[in-house]
Amino acid sequence: NLRELNIKNCLKVTQKAFEYIPTPLKRLRITHCVGIDNEILPKLSERGDSFTELRISGNNRLNSDEIISTLLPTLKNIEELDLSGFKMSRKAFNELHNKGSLRYLGLVNCGLTDSMTNLLYSTSIAFSGLQEVDLSKNPNLTEDSLISICSRAFRVLIMRDMAQVNMSLFDSLLKTPFAKSIEYLDLS
Repeated sequence: NLRELNIKNCLKVTQKAFEYIPTPLKRLRITHCVGIDNEILPKLSERGDSFTELRISGNNRLNSDEIISTLLPTLKNIEELDLSGFKMSRKAFNELHNKGSLRYLGLVNCGLTDSMTNLLYSTSIAFSGLQEVDLSKNPNLTEDSLISICSRAFRVLIMRDMAQVNMSLFDSLLKTPFAKSIEYLDLS
């Protein structure tokens, strides 16, 4: 039985291929497949309760609000969710709080702003099991926003390619509960 499927940089993969996804598929990664659009979401949602990992990053024909409203409610056992590359809306963030089973959340290059920080922080609190967060390439988050996000104790935090990450931020992070729980920090 197929348990994990990785599809990356496939120019000719379309929605038709997903009609035959075997069940129970646990891990599905669809990255940078230009033939994929929102029409795939109902097919994936039919199998959503079997997924523990879903990474659908870099597929710019998909819409984050559609992913959240169509697919997220069916992901009952999801532990790892990567929505990197999607411009996230407040609506999308608001819906994320229902996923208490999440351990990893990938939000690389999602256009996060300070106005979303409070929502992201309160959403993070709702995720009692959330341990890893990747906020890389979100240049609009200020140092204060990052400190607020980090005051929630994560085990792993990744913030790559962010100009606002500096020694002052690092010193501030060490004064939060984050410093006691962190096992891996990537500020490269």
